[in-house]
Amino acid sequence: MQFNIDSTDASGIAALGGVAAIAWVVFAFIVTLGFAMGVLGDALERKRAGKTVALVGPVFWFMGALVGSFLVFALYWAMHYSILRAPESPARSTSG
Repeated sequence: MQFNIDSTDASGIAALGGVAAIAWVVFAFIVTLGFAMGVLGDALERKRAGKTVALVGPVFWFMGALVGSFLVFALYWAMHYSILRAPESPARSTSG
């Protein structure tokens, strides 16, 4: 494939645009997968530590982050780490 640019044939520019689009999709998928794996890891760690995971389990948060990308990640963060979330109830003491 040649990338010759002249006034009558713009196929080289179109091909370059297609390559850039594919590269962008691959990049976006890798970033989204990273966010989703981070959400899964954090949700599993919260569950292992005995803390609550809001609304659904870790696997559903992972799947949601894969589909919803950054928006679901931001929602997860807001529900678990933001000052807007409801405070977790302190552990109750069994002594007097």
